[in-house]
Amino acid sequence: AESRDALCALVRDLGHLVEGADSGHAALAQMQCSRPDVVLLDLLMPDMDGFEVTRRMRELDGGRWMPVIVTSSLQGEEHFIHALENGADDFLARPVSAGLLRAKLRHYEDVLGLQSQIATLAQRQSDILDNILDPVLTLDASGRLEELNRCAHTLADLHGRPLAAGASCRSVFGMELTALLAQRECRLRRVGGEE
Repeated sequence: AESRDALCALVRDLGHLVEGADSGHAALAQMQCSRPDVVLLDLLMPDMDGFEVTRRMRELDGGRWMPVIVTSSLQGEEHFIHALENGADDFLARPVSAGLLRAKLRHYEDVLGLQSQIATLAQRQSDILDNILDPVLTLDASGRLEELNRCAHTLADLHGRPLAAGASCRSVFGMELTALLAQRECRLRRVGGEE
């Protein structure tokens, strides 16, 4: 408890909001209510170790990246290696250096800011594509249908089935990707047969 309180006070002194948890179960319960931007997690806890808490947090994060920094006063690097191999993003040896913690938190603040900007741009791009009145299809390098805008969902493959991500270039266009790229135009059918 003293170690946790000291670390929380240090993070608070660096200008961040802090929510402490006295066990792995308490930390997981807090994540059900609010998602932290960064998690500082001791590897040694009374109810479950930091490895298990990290694994369970990854199941709860909903696809949103949440940096997990593990801390420990154990000697040697093998436990930090094990933590990184099991989902942790970074580590700090205890006692935690205020300067190193400040630098890491500033780094993750920058990374999370960039992640937010990228998510905003991706959503804007998706909104634009979904409101274009023409079908827009993207194919990956192997010729598989990767993305479709809303209008493209009205199209059918050669067998009359609605298009879906993962369909092959051959099943949609009747030719391989290299042949398709050599074409200036191609014809597709809508579901229901209209060309």
